[in-house]
Amino acid sequence: ENASDRARRERHIQLARALAGKGRAGPAADELQKAYDLDPNATEVALELGEMLCRAGRNEAALKIAEATKVKTNAQKAHMLLICGWARRQMKQLDAAESLLANALELNPRSARTLYELGRVRESAGDAEKALAYYRRALAEVFGETP
Repeated sequence: ENASDRARRERHIQLARALAGKGRAGPAADELQKAYDLDPNATEVALELGEMLCRAGRNEAALKIAEATKVKTNAQKAHMLLICGWARRQMKQLDAAESLLANALELNPRSARTLYELGRVRESAGDAEKALAYYRRALAEVFGETP
């Protein structure tokens, strides 16, 4: 039982989360990659890996994983679009990033991360007023307030 692929996958996920909690996104992404390799059809693992790759600055890898993920629900699609938008923003592809993030926000209007990333896009584009509005909305979601 302890040597099964499922048990090994869970150990990699637990280790990745522990590493991420210590601010070690690169090694955490490596552990999630091992979990993903054990079960490439596990949507949640793929999305968590994509997010961790973004945190580690491995944007091309994050895009590749996210775009290959077969999402089944609107929540998963919103998460996939967030990862793609986040990676594109970090790659300085602001128009593509904004479009992806806007689509993600339509599917999940309460996503603090999506709102934050839209703020980063607008800030990078030089639109401080709109960036601040997105940041305020993101903070309101984090703290459970109405903007």
